[in-house]
Amino acid sequence: MSETPVEEALELIDRAWRARYHAIQNPPKSKEDSERVGRSVHADLAEAVEICRRAGAKSELSFALGRFGHVQRTEEAKLACYVEAVAAARECDDPGRLAHAVRHLGDVHRHAGRKADAKACYEEALALYRGSDSTPTLDLANAVRPMAILQAELGEREEALVLWREARNLYSDVGIAEGVEEADRWIERLR
Repeated sequence: MSETPVEEALELIDRAWRARYHAIQNPPKSKEDSERVGRSVHADLAEAVEICRRAGAKSELSFALGRFGHVQRTEEAKLACYVEAVAAARECDDPGRLAHAVRHLGDVHRHAGRKADAKACYEEALALYRGSDSTPTLDLANAVRPMAILQAELGEREEALVLWREARNLYSDVGIAEGVEEADRWIERLR
């Protein structure tokens, strides 16, 4: 039995993400090897995006674009990936997929200094996550965290503290020590 184009795209995404993870955990010995891995990951994700576009598979396209956005080197390329990922997610009626895409779009805006755009994205992502009984705790924690950072950057100390306390509790619930430690540092700094 042959696989469908969407299954092929998902395999490419999985292969790329495993290669990326392996390269992060075990950095290549040379710059050339590192660049080769980067090109391979980029090529697999680009191909997966194209397959999903041709197949009209909106949920998978949003997923592929989200992964592709992670490996882009320029803010413009990241922005283009996440804008398209959000648009595709809006068409597939999957609130979790949309929340994830919108959160990452918010991150791109925040890193580029577009704080109002970032805040709108984070608010939407949080509303979507909080509006679902099936939201994984880690996904909610990962959405609360950047909103807490943004609130602190905006000088909204009390709002940031509330969010950091929530993030801390969520990270503690899922056993993410790094998240708890980061929240503790922010809480101490904001007191």
